[in-house]
Amino acid sequence: MVTVGIDPHKHVHVTVAVDADGRRLTRPLTVKNDANLIGVLLEWIRTIADGTPVTWAIEDGRGFARRLADSLLLTGHEVVWVPTRLMSAHRKLHPATGSKSDPVDAAAVAHAAIATPGLDRHRIDDRVRELRVLVDSRADLVRRRTMVINQLKAYTSGSTTHRATSPAGPA
Repeated sequence: MVTVGIDPHKHVHVTVAVDADGRRLTRPLTVKNDANLIGVLLEWIRTIADGTPVTWAIEDGRGFARRLADSLLLTGHEVVWVPTRLMSAHRKLHPATGSKSDPVDAAAVAHAAIATPGLDRHRIDDRVRELRVLVDSRADLVRRRTMVINQLKAYTSGSTTHRATSPAGPA
């Protein structure tokens, strides 16, 4: 069994993979929180897990990591949420890990998940899924509206500087 601890942030996520005994399997991985995130993480874990079941443990910052959790769940992985207080407690239990840092926090998240089997599993509720579709559609409409407004401004500002004159000249 492999547990991947994730310390989520707005722009990057820091991950650490540990075995069932809590020993690190590789160096920590820092991944940009962008469209390539899920592909990078799945390729990374394939090289480590070698077919072993994987649990993804995410520090409970559902805002920054919700899309990641959804993507992992939809690809067939187990995802659990680790409350910050549990992660902090495990960081204090392992003073050998050093001072607070993102890799230390990610390892503490993994250790807390191993030690606490009853953590909340990530699920996608149908109502929540419908709301997300509506929110995404609204965001797309706002982007399109902004684009149209900017195009109109560009067209109108360009036409006021180049006034058409009659080929016959002034009357």
